[in-house]
Amino acid sequence: MTSIAVREQGQATVVMVHGDLTLSGSAQELRKTAEELLNTGPRNLIIDLSDVRFVDSAGVANLTVAWDKARKLGGRLALIVAPSSKVEQVLSLTRLNALFATYSTVDAALAAFSATRELREM
Repeated sequence: MTSIAVREQGQATVVMVHGDLTLSGSAQELRKTAEELLNTGPRNLIIDLSDVRFVDSAGVANLTVAWDKARKLGGRLALIVAPSSKVEQVLSLTRLNALFATYSTVDAALAAFSATRELREM
């Protein structure tokens, strides 16, 4: 079973994806959720993929669309990816690991967002 949950944490919105990020799984729901959040709320989005078992091309496409939308709105998008996971392998094979800021925990992503904000304020 796949599901998506949303929570506010610090200066970001965290979207937790559970199950498969596929065309038949939660890929379309993730795209819709990310778009709604970026249009109405904080522009910093953390997508937690640590509980994702598998990602297909639809999942990768929707992550890329969310990244692009965040960038165009002046926000940031980070991914939480479990080390040595299928998601990490797909990002590496597609070379999207160079595009996405990836972290092993939500706290690490939040710390990076804070550090970037502090540098901008200097």
